[in-house]
Amino acid sequence: TPAQLLRWASGCDWGEPVLRGWRDVLFAAPDHEWCRALLADWPAKGWSQDSTAVLALLPAPEREAYWHNQLIAGQSQFAELLAQVLSAWPMARSLSRPLSESLAQALAQLLRASIEAATRDHYHLVSQIPDLCCVLHPDALEALAQLLRSNDEAPGYFNTLQTAMRVIAARRALHSHFST
Repeated sequence: TPAQLLRWASGCDWGEPVLRGWRDVLFAAPDHEWCRALLADWPAKGWSQDSTAVLALLPAPEREAYWHNQLIAGQSQFAELLAQVLSAWPMARSLSRPLSESLAQALAQLLRASIEAATRDHYHLVSQIPDLCCVLHPDALEALAQLLRSNDEAPGYFNTLQTAMRVIAARRALHSHFST
């Protein structure tokens, strides 16, 4: 099975090149079982390759389940997970409501903790917020809109939040127009 072959490859000296080769074959001939097997050990093995391209080969519900599990387990840094979601998800589609709410809640917690601690180490996430607003389920946008109101005087931060608010307003208007 793919899982057995991956266990074998990870135990040999040429493990990572063999894994890269198998991953490259997936791009020519996608196979969901191989994708799942590769992704099952990806964070634990610390492979140098990004898993986003492999994730993009899976059906949407499986990608979402993978990200949700990563979020719950805390196996990925949130900024990395968010970048992965934005890279492997088409901007024309919304994420499911449960994953959207989980992502919005995790983002809210990180930003609040950073603001309360006055560390301002949340800026690496801020640049991704407008793109995140493009893929979140419309029902998760309200909670995020409440969070994005800030008195931070940094111009870059303020401008990015204003962009995110415009995206939220546009998505709300489109959603209400097409859902009626």
